[in-house]
Amino acid sequence: MLRDSKRKPHGYELFKDERELGINWDDGSKSRYELEALRRSCPCAQCKEIRLNRSEEGGLNVLVADELCATSEVAQIEFVGRYGLKIRWADGHDHGIYTFEYFRVLDAS
Repeated sequence: MLRDSKRKPHGYELFKDERELGINWDDGSKSRYELEALRRSCPCAQCKEIRLNRSEEGGLNVLVADELCATSEVAQIEFVGRYGLKIRWADGHDHGIYTFEYFRVLDAS
């Protein structure tokens, strides 16, 4: 079920042992997201293009250099305005902004 799209984050927690990111919402609810799934679905233009090309081409996937080094280990997380989080992954990738709307959609699935 899709929760109230107006709710705002109150803070976040990184659960390193469980490899999850937790978001505390201002309505008192809490959500948790697997770091590996977040990395695989990075919303940056570069990652979206790679995923789109793969789905159109089919067949054997050839990994590019950035993918060979990709990790779901988090180096840093910071708020981006009032609309999202920027995750800097341990391999240096930090182009994607994970909007709070995106997290709400994940909660609905």
